[in-house]
Amino acid sequence: MVGACQRSEIHLLEVHWTSGAFCFCAGTGCPGVLDCFPASLALALAIHNFGILGRLWGEVVENAETASAEQAIAAGQSRSSSFITRIVPASFNRFLIYLFYRWETCVKDATVLGMLGLLTLGKLIALAKGFFWDQMFFYILLGASVILLGDLFSTYVRRKLR
Repeated sequence: MVGACQRSEIHLLEVHWTSGAFCFCAGTGCPGVLDCFPASLALALAIHNFGILGRLWGEVVENAETASAEQAIAAGQSRSSSFITRIVPASFNRFLIYLFYRWETCVKDATVLGMLGLLTLGKLIALAKGFFWDQMFFYILLGASVILLGDLFSTYVRRKLR
């Protein structure tokens, strides 16, 4: 039970940071600021998630085995060339796993932020909740299918790269 509570706290923290980034983007004059167009939300989600991806990818590179890169450097290859030819290909699958995970998280965050009032799929679900049950069901299925298609594409790409 503790793990579920920690995950929900982390998700709420991510929504909090994303809404803060949205307010920052809205205050800097991004297109559609006063109308809450999705451009500000997309920029806020991009800033937040690229920061997280950078940290995760940095940890992957830091924990990668360096023996082959050190051998390439000893053989006369430059450090950047050995990084590109030895470390990146060995860590690429992990990069993709994190990329697809953060994409799925962006879809979920956008839905939650929509239920808080921003113009996203969550807003459409909240608007249709009262009387238009068929539209609400369609929007829920649309969100679930986007996540499912992302998972299927992720699985396909990772299997091809093995």
